[in-house]
Amino acid sequence: MMQRIGRSVFLSVDANNNNKVIIKYEPPVAQNIVNKISRIIFGGSLPYKNEIYINDLLNNNKFQYFKYPKGFISKLGNSIQFEFISGDERRLNAHEKERGVNALIEFSSLAKQLQNQGIVLKLIENPLIKVIMSILRSNKGFKVKYKALIIVIFYLFRKTRTIPVLLHNDLQCKNIISKNSHELFFIDFEDAVIEKKLVILDVFNILFDRNRMKINKNLLNKFFKTFTKLSEAKQQNKALKHQVRVCMIKMAFTPCSQERDQIKNKLEMDRIMQIIINNENYTNWWQQQ
Repeated sequence: MMQRIGRSVFLSVDANNNNKVIIKYEPPVAQNIVNKISRIIFGGSLPYKNEIYINDLLNNNKFQYFKYPKGFISKLGNSIQFEFISGDERRLNAHEKERGVNALIEFSSLAKQLQNQGIVLKLIENPLIKVIMSILRSNKGFKVKYKALIIVIFYLFRKTRTIPVLLHNDLQCKNIISKNSHELFFIDFEDAVIEKKLVILDVFNILFDRNRMKINKNLLNKFFKTFTKLSEAKQQNKALKHQVRVCMIKMAFTPCSQERDQIKNKLEMDRIMQIIINNENYTNWWQQQ
């Protein structure tokens, strides 16, 4: 039995032994002219090829903390079959967040294996470009959009002394499965990119508590110190302050449509907006963390 759970993703259940697998097919050719051209150049769907590339990379490495469903590519190359992970996609508790940070340190470190290889990555998936596009498409007032754009564009051209990381790039509201509250599995790597500026984006999405407007600075520092070239604590704090603000802007302008309580979600986004747009408000918030 096949049940569609995504655009080109199906849950397959064996009627005899109830075994479950996830099958992700290469999506059909989109009508968008950019996608058509990219298919001609790269010979297929970029997100799908990215998924295959990252799956091969993960299978060729061993991890202490990072867990993911093993994927197997079909003979024709038009589908990937993943083991089914039974669990919950939800906001993580404190213990899960610590495990998540340790896992992301391992995953992010894989970027050094890709520096001289031709990984297929989409420019549009660059996190800072995505933030700018989200701001421009939003229905917020001109003044709010203008201030947010200035902050992001300023950071885009800012020199950052960080080591490139492999970024999952889609952990804001999904793609982490908690299994029995003991194991975390990361899924769906089609948006993964090598990122040199907004290196904390994945770990920010795990650590930021939207309900309390708090972030675990100790765990954030643990991750950041692994990938920064800055040695002084004062410099690290300043760099983190800028990165977190851009991450919060991204979150505020790209609300999670999968949240069950959309009213609560909107209120949280409005609270974030009040913090990030005003310089004094943001500085005060950061000092309280």
